[in-house]
Amino acid sequence: MFYHITFYLLFIFIEKPITYEKVNSGNGGSGGNSSNEMQIKDLWKQDDVTNKIGAKGNLGVFMHKNKEIFAFIGTDLNGVKANKDEMKLGDKTPYHFGLRWDSDIVDTFNIQLTAAHRRGGDGIAWEKKKNLNEDEKKVHKHNGIKEAIEKHLTSKGKKVKIGKEQGYKLGEEHTFLLSAILNGKIYNNFELTVAGIYNSADFKDDKHELETFVKTNGKLSDNVRIANAEIRHVLKSGNYEQYGDLFGDVKVETDANEKVKLTNEAKFELKSILKKTERNTKVELLNN
Repeated sequence: MFYHITFYLLFIFIEKPITYEKVNSGNGGSGGNSSNEMQIKDLWKQDDVTNKIGAKGNLGVFMHKNKEIFAFIGTDLNGVKANKDEMKLGDKTPYHFGLRWDSDIVDTFNIQLTAAHRRGGDGIAWEKKKNLNEDEKKVHKHNGIKEAIEKHLTSKGKKVKIGKEQGYKLGEEHTFLLSAILNGKIYNNFELTVAGIYNSADFKDDKHELETFVKTNGKLSDNVRIANAEIRHVLKSGNYEQYGDLFGDVKVETDANEKVKLTNEAKFELKSILKKTERNTKVELLNN
């Protein structure tokens, strides 16, 4: 067993407000010259202001000579020192930890397993921000899990945009991630991905979500290519009684000649699989 410890994204910041004080120079009496100048007050002697300090640190441990296993933990400490009071640590300190396994199981297939947890809540995992239309929406505030997965992928030389096919999916309120991804090639021409991703927000009854999907692409012939063929099932707290939602997408590209490429795409959405409930079905056919 090979162990390699790495520290990454570690930094400390100190935020001190700048205040000014008046400096008198020259003689202020009649016949003398006087001037009033402003200079920055000594930053470390400002007992009448509030100082903020923070430290962000992440620790990762690679195990196995090919960095197949990666354990990680991280936090983002912050504190406030007001006037002459003692330093007080913030009550919304985020943290995260997890474990990943990324390994080739046969010559043409790779498996990625991820289990991770983070502290959730407003001002910790997420915060509200306004869009251009002034509508508020929740966005990630601290997302150390995503950073850790990116670190593991890049350490193995995988320069990819992180997403579901790498086992990452985390909503703003989600605190737990469990995923299993199988990537590989079949029949030498087609790439195949089989995945299952589970999310939860502190395991609350109405905050569970399980997404599974199968995705493939490849060449059918010299001039016909399946650009994307995917079927996806989403089961969550709000739709499990209807057996979840089903989505499908098939995109075919055909080279008619050297200058003309034809694209045909079909999509469907089936909201509520169970027959006894009201269904919301959508079908799209796109040609280019």
